[in-house]
Amino acid sequence: MTQLGAADGTLSKDDLAWSMWEEFNMAYGWDPVISRQLAVSFPDLLASRLGLFTLWVYPKIKGRRLPDANPRSVTSNYAGAVCRQLKRDFKLPVPKAATYEGETKGLLRGYKRIYGVLALAPKRRQPMKRSIWRRVEALRPGDKLAGRSDWMTDSHLDTVGCRVGRVLAETAHRLGEVVSYTPDEINYLVRSHVSFIIGGSIIVDPSRADLLRMAPGDTVLLAPCASKPDQFGERHCTFPSSLRYDGTPLCAAGALRAIELDFPCSGEARKSRPVFADASNQPFSYRVLNEWLHKLLVALVGNGVASTLSWHSFRIELACRLRAANCPDSTIQLICRWACPESVQTYAQIGIGQNIDWLAKAAKVQHDAVRTNNLPQLDSSEFFSEFEADHPRPQRTTADDGDDSGLANGLPATRDRVSVRWGDLWFDGVITSTNRGYSSTGQSAVVHHILYDAAHGFRPSKRVHALQDEDWRRI
Repeated sequence: MTQLGAADGTLSKDDLAWSMWEEFNMAYGWDPVISRQLAVSFPDLLASRLGLFTLWVYPKIKGRRLPDANPRSVTSNYAGAVCRQLKRDFKLPVPKAATYEGETKGLLRGYKRIYGVLALAPKRRQPMKRSIWRRVEALRPGDKLAGRSDWMTDSHLDTVGCRVGRVLAETAHRLGEVVSYTPDEINYLVRSHVSFIIGGSIIVDPSRADLLRMAPGDTVLLAPCASKPDQFGERHCTFPSSLRYDGTPLCAAGALRAIELDFPCSGEARKSRPVFADASNQPFSYRVLNEWLHKLLVALVGNGVASTLSWHSFRIELACRLRAANCPDSTIQLICRWACPESVQTYAQIGIGQNIDWLAKAAKVQHDAVRTNNLPQLDSSEFFSEFEADHPRPQRTTADDGDDSGLANGLPATRDRVSVRWGDLWFDGVITSTNRGYSSTGQSAVVHHILYDAAHGFRPSKRVHALQDEDWRRI
């Protein structure tokens, strides 16, 4: 924390916003320091000026990768920062955010009429499909890569980059939780965030012998650090990601085990040593890891596809897979640690077994999500076609909803009562209807609509299952 109780990052943003505000007012011949008379007597004029400032500054903003910025982020980062300084430093009354945002929306409607709706659409990344990441895992030392050094020329960076990808793919951590952006503050994952369950015993400071006796089925727990939606660790930091070890270094648990074996760290040092450290045991910067991933993807899949991907794509991919596996939205929000107090209050904690079961289900499903504003970059992309080719396409079926015909392998029918395993718990319910749908592998299957009884502190609820993919029994 610095002067006036503002975080260092906030003051940096304020300085940038104010310099833009000064340039804007100079262009129109206005004084950047608003007079008290204008602020008190003509608040609507100040709101209009802030709305105009938003559109003035919009084309001047450059993203780290994309050539333009999202208008809505400009509203909060620039107009909001100017209001904050006028109120904090000059003690002036300022319009509420809703007021100047309303002015901005009016101007945006005119912008939309001229440039089209996609010009205002949020620039979101595409999911990091497994077929893309398999290309990275298939690389061998010495493989030629256009636009960057041969694979494993910088063996430390290439190895760490792969391990970051494996962990983010199963935990949905943000890159901001891996790198350092404030030199004097530890705001990234450190070794003390990693603990192990080996042979049923919890180990927070593992020895080499402990790590070598890990076997498939053991678990690694990765506790979150302070993050963008939880800056003081009050919401998510007590809920670790539960990662099942499969016996290989290619899974998230295996990657974390390999880090512990390659770079031993114990005692007090675990509280400050980054999980993903450079050759001098310091955290990476955004720039280094972003450049590494982008150049690698350009070499493997071309600039068009690479421009729609980033480290955030791992987070999007996991959320898409959990949704495709019929994971409840509130559970997805907890696993991915989105800022949703209601979901955290509802679920409180998600069990280790439940977390692992959902990740296992997510690993089995396919999805083909694409965003409309990424279509220009993906236009006629042979790489994108190749990645989508291994997605099993659903086949049309003539079965009518509610038709129990064709039920095979002893599957239950409408009005049967069943018990289904959710994580470590069993829930009883009645099948209200069945129809044709798709299993977790994308194949045509009978799906069951189940009305669950109230149990284990949960209220009655309806869910849809392909029971051949579930652990269930008749009751």
